[in-house]
Amino acid sequence: MGAVGVALLSVVAASCGSSTTTDNATPILSNVSPASVTAGSKAFSLDVVALNAITTSVVMWNQTNLKTTLDTQTGDLVAQVPASLIA
Repeated sequence: MGAVGVALLSVVAASCGSSTTTDNATPILSNVSPASVTAGSKAFSLDVVALNAITTSVVMWNQTNLKTTLDTQTGDLVAQVPASLIA
């Protein structure tokens, strides 16, 4: 059995680098799946339900930006968590 730990998750609406101003609401994280993983597990996809998520939203794991995509069919964010973050 792996060690028990806690990761701080957050979702931010990242800037695209555009010079135009867009008033996007702050994403609000409401659910994640899986809810837990065992320390030392392999990399995995984290499904994140967040109100106000947009295509430039980024999931952060202990203040590390994760590669994040928006599933246009469900509106959920999908973040790739590398094994190095759950070692």
